[in-house]
Amino acid sequence: NKEFQYLKDAGTKEIEALKNQYTADIERIKTELQSEFLKHETYTTISKEIYQELFAKRVEIYGRLLNLKKEIDQSIVDNAEFLEIHDEDPSYFTDAVQKIGNASQENPMVLSNELAELSAELVEKSNRVFSDAKVKSLYTEAYNQDAKNVHELVMEAENEALRKMFTECSDIYERWLLQLNFDV
Repeated sequence: NKEFQYLKDAGTKEIEALKNQYTADIERIKTELQSEFLKHETYTTISKEIYQELFAKRVEIYGRLLNLKKEIDQSIVDNAEFLEIHDEDPSYFTDAVQKIGNASQENPMVLSNELAELSAELVEKSNRVFSDAKVKSLYTEAYNQDAKNVHELVMEAENEALRKMFTECSDIYERWLLQLNFDV
């Protein structure tokens, strides 16, 4: 009977120790799960905030680009007579290309991949034309310093170089406008 009581007491102590261990394990697992849940919740909250910020930035940038497109379109309408008479003047097209290039390079990370690629291509090609125009005007000025109409010669040399903007960039410009409409 003493042995039975001893075994019973030993079993009870062992069961009690296992219960305590089980309870401690359950509490540890609960704490770990709660910690992981909080980490996930924090990550999700941060991700939502970042997504919302990026979305707001994207809306802002596309809004600016649409306003720029509207401004360019309105300028063409407002100056239709001048553009018809002075169809050799490259300033309207080069200004439009430059404005689009500058505006689209402000935050290329929030643009669609397609629009960002077209923007980069437009900037690259237009920069070559702008660079060539500056070089030609520099050489024209240097070789015609003594001429009375040096200013006119420089402007004509620059305009001649800038006329290449249309052949170099018109296709990309059109695809850029189409992609902007598609993105919006």
